[in-house]
Amino acid sequence: PPTPSSHPLPPTLISPPSLPHPQGIKDLIRALKARDVDIYLISGGFRELLLPIAAYLGIPKENIFANRMNWQWDDE
Repeated sequence: PPTPSSHPLPPTLISPPSLPHPQGIKDLIRALKARDVDIYLISGGFRELLLPIAAYLGIPKENIFANRMNWQWDDE
């Protein structure tokens, strides 16, 4: 049988995934913010999964509306 050392984890499980997004999304968000438009992320998914995306896009945590995992209430 294989041992852990003989079958290393694929790189996709070790490094953080790249965030797929449409071309120009950061430019669009920057332009909207320049016009004082508030940007929100609203999802039926989990807030904890959106936090890195929001940080990447410069969207404040307060503007994320999504399900929360039961053990996670402080975003830390």
